[in-house]
Amino acid sequence: MEHAQIVASTASPAFAVDVAGRIVAWNRGAEDFLGYAVAQVLGRTCWDAVQGQDPYENVYCGPHCPLIGMALHRQAIHGCDLLYRHADGKTVRATVDSFIVPGHSPYEMVIVHVLHPAPSGVTDETLRVNSGRSDVKNPLLTERELQVLRLMGRGVTTRGISRELRISTGTVRNHTGKILRSLKAHTRLQAVAAARTLNLID
Repeated sequence: MEHAQIVASTASPAFAVDVAGRIVAWNRGAEDFLGYAVAQVLGRTCWDAVQGQDPYENVYCGPHCPLIGMALHRQAIHGCDLLYRHADGKTVRATVDSFIVPGHSPYEMVIVHVLHPAPSGVTDETLRVNSGRSDVKNPLLTERELQVLRLMGRGVTTRGISRELRISTGTVRNHTGKILRSLKAHTRLQAVAAARTLNLID
């Protein structure tokens, strides 16, 4: 099935649900991040399995899932920050990007959720304080570093960033290293996820 192949093709935690909210695909990354084996969640609703909440711990996932409603109305689904219940009962944080895999009819479509785990330095309190605020600034990041970060978020390579900003690739690497240290991230992907969680970039 196409959605199962899509979910399996990414190393990031990912799962897919049908329009009833039932989990129809679950990859190894989701097993590692959320602690549930595929046999434990397949066929269950996502709100029963992982109980998604917003950064204020309000119930977000449920029978009236806003993402499913948006998908059925053919509206673009934007990324959001959510708290999930891990299999051991703890709360884990992630920025979630969702997209639709069309079916033969609107009710046969599938929604794929790709999770970008928040770096360990990003706390629940940070998410609550900064959620929804576009004016949040990180005093450790310069405007140039934010420019590099935005381009990283668009998937632009080091060489591409160098051309776009008219700076050397060495300077790009220096900015990237500072960004990773400031956001307590080990990879570009983690840095971008943290920046989106903190509303530093779109």
